[in-house]
Amino acid sequence: MPSLQELRQETHELDEQILDLIHRRTELGRQIMDLKRQQGMELYDEAHIRDLLQWAESEARKRGISPKILKNIYSELVELRMERELREASKTPDEPAPGAKSGAQAPKALKAIGELAGKMEKELRRVRK
Repeated sequence: MPSLQELRQETHELDEQILDLIHRRTELGRQIMDLKRQQGMELYDEAHIRDLLQWAESEARKRGISPKILKNIYSELVELRMERELREASKTPDEPAPGAKSGAQAPKALKAIGELAGKMEKELRRVRK
């Protein structure tokens, strides 16, 4: 039987892996946002987020994990990605976000940021109910 110290060490190693995976997932999200921006697609996809959260709840039930807790974790991951996207997109013209358009497109981008923020807030309130 493993000792308490060994179990804690294994838990710590899993925590490191979880952090690495969160970082990797966030980076993939950035790449997805960049691709959507380049292709002129909507940055915020309510249907995709809804499907993701439903999937998280379903998978939680299969694994004996609280669906509410796992849904909240995924909601936080979505929020983290959206916050980073909003921060990047709201940089001043002197500091354009990576892949951002410049000059005359700034007002359009600011409008899109505002719409995105509103949609994100609305969806997160709905999800957390």
